[in-house]
Amino acid sequence: MRRSKQPVVRNARACTVCRAAKMKCVGAEDGERPCQRCRRTNSECIFEKHRRGRKPGSKLSEASKMLRRLEKGLNAAKLKQMNETPTTPEDGDRSDEKFPAKLICRENNSFFKTILNPEHKSPFQTTIVPQAGNDINHQQSRPSSLVDGCDDPITAGLITEEKAQILFDLIMLRLNPFINLFDPALHSADYVRSKCPFLFTTLMMAGCKFFEPSLYKDCLRLAHDLALCAFSKAWKRIEVVQAFACMTYWREQEDNRTWMYIGYACRMAVELGLNRYVENPPPNETDFQLRERRNRERTYLVLFIHDRSLSIQTGRHWMLPEDEFIRHSDTWHQRGSSSTRCHDVVVAAFAQLRRTAAETTDRLTGRSLNSDGNGHVDIDAALTIANHKLSRWWTTWEREMQKAHGEPFHFSFLSFFQLYTSLFLNSFGVLDNVPQANRTNNHSRALLACYKHAMSVLRIASKDFRELGVLQYGQETATVMTAYSAIFLLRLLRSSSNELPDGAASDIYETIAQTAEAYNTAAQLSPTSSTASYHARFLLHLIHVHRTRSGVSQDRTQQDVHLDPALQGMPIID
Repeated sequence: MRRSKQPVVRNARACTVCRAAKMKCVGAEDGERPCQRCRRTNSECIFEKHRRGRKPGSKLSEASKMLRRLEKGLNAAKLKQMNETPTTPEDGDRSDEKFPAKLICRENNSFFKTILNPEHKSPFQTTIVPQAGNDINHQQSRPSSLVDGCDDPITAGLITEEKAQILFDLIMLRLNPFINLFDPALHSADYVRSKCPFLFTTLMMAGCKFFEPSLYKDCLRLAHDLALCAFSKAWKRIEVVQAFACMTYWREQEDNRTWMYIGYACRMAVELGLNRYVENPPPNETDFQLRERRNRERTYLVLFIHDRSLSIQTGRHWMLPEDEFIRHSDTWHQRGSSSTRCHDVVVAAFAQLRRTAAETTDRLTGRSLNSDGNGHVDIDAALTIANHKLSRWWTTWEREMQKAHGEPFHFSFLSFFQLYTSLFLNSFGVLDNVPQANRTNNHSRALLACYKHAMSVLRIASKDFRELGVLQYGQETATVMTAYSAIFLLRLLRSSSNELPDGAASDIYETIAQTAEAYNTAAQLSPTSSTASYHARFLLHLIHVHRTRSGVSQDRTQQDVHLDPALQGMPIID
């Protein structure tokens, strides 16, 4: 038999920058160090391996096919949701409802209709257009990386460089602790703007949403323009990956492109080699080179966490696999500078938490090979292992955060996500479709764990985050987690009230009401973000609907649940 000839793999003779410029690549010594052009322009010097005989344009065609698949999946899911007939919670248990997004959607479709497509008049319907010549300081230098036909907030005359610096400091202080994507010692306003106006504009958009509401809509428009430019011109660099990720964290309610943006960012991250595992860094690596390398690694870890989080929330399969870099990420926070950063501890901790959650979810849903020949899954054994891992996770990362001298927010943040993960995984052991007489002790353990952890999730949001004044800065994930916790508690009241502790009903109502009050306060502190206001109304709506179905009078509601006066007059979502 004639053997097919294997493609020959060889090192490229020019880096990506020189190849794009069609110029000779000098001084790189086959990729051992940056070439002269990259050193002069302070660019990443990347040598990509290529194969003889590769079909022309195959990479581009694969990326295009992936985007088309993502868009097709989004449209199909949206059309399916619109055509589904609403069902009542008493219709019986369905396995897909174990995933938070589907449980929330089934519990109250009108909430997501309101959240995703608000019909109220936005406070930003009128666009503020700066008058020409209104401020001489608006005529700022144009970064060389900004293409013709596109503007960033400074060249558009929206903000000055001084105001951009103030906003950037606020972003690093208030928003970055929730996403842990940036290194304040590396990412200054000037550095980010010179590297990538798309990322700079996206961050200015997020900053204006919370701190300069009058400029938010204009910055949002610029960010969308640069996102389209990034797609059309196939920009590929780490800052573009970060920008697409940031487009999803504090997005508008009607924007449903999260899955597409994260998918595009994940694919680009792999193509850029951000997941390269460096076991032994070069001995002559400077502090600046160290920060840039860890910036690449941190970006991939945050994407991995976001990817697995989306998979857990929606039930879709994850996009980034566990590779060598991810498997060694448990000590990543220790491989930086001499002092460990709290943000890096959070990133390393969450990567391990997502690994445990994804592994257990795959086992519980039958995706893994840990089932018998008939596809039976031993839920009790899987949950025993998962709960042990989660307990060990908290012990480990609480200790690591103490070593890094973490602040109260960091410990509450770690606990918030660990408790929610435990709630989600143990929900697979709650057999609410099985008669109480046939329920096992394992069911009771899972039920009590879910009750305890759901209450704790809501209390951290309503007490810890509220007292620290950070609730309004949390991304959409925190809202989904509190919504899922509230819905799950109310479902336990409907199906398993006799198995809950005494006084559980009033405690549940009170805790949900306090969470609604906390979100209402956050909405007043950040009037640009409508998410907090909608979420406060949604939580009140849950109490209202549950009491109506349970036949509890509204007079009793007022006696059992002590609502803040500001919430008592809020309209209820129907």
